[in-house]
Amino acid sequence: MLRKDENIYYVGLASSLRSRLPDHLSDKHKGEWDRFDLYVVRKNKVKYLRELETLLIRGAKPTGNLTEPNFIRSKNLTKKFKQALEKDIAGLRRVSTTLRQVLTEFSEFFHLNSLVC
Repeated sequence: MLRKDENIYYVGLASSLRSRLPDHLSDKHKGEWDRFDLYVVRKNKVKYLRELETLLIRGAKPTGNLTEPNFIRSKNLTKKFKQALEKDIAGLRRVSTTLRQVLTEFSEFFHLNSLVC
């Protein structure tokens, strides 16, 4: 990820940082960035790396990326996202129910204590 000041200028993948950075010092990105972020991923953990790059580009909309890439496995990601969202919603419902019960018990306790005093 190339940055200009604190702003994301360009997002890209590289298999060889040794050649990639010098390339960006002399290609169309020359002078457009002043720092970079480096994220290292082990070879056995690269399954969704292209999708992550796509998500970063679509979200940050860096000016150095001229095209907006498409997701490679969009159906798979959509399904997983939907499953995670449903799981989170179910968890929030459980928390909401528990909170409602606690508040009811608290208000009953508080009401009883105010009558006793």
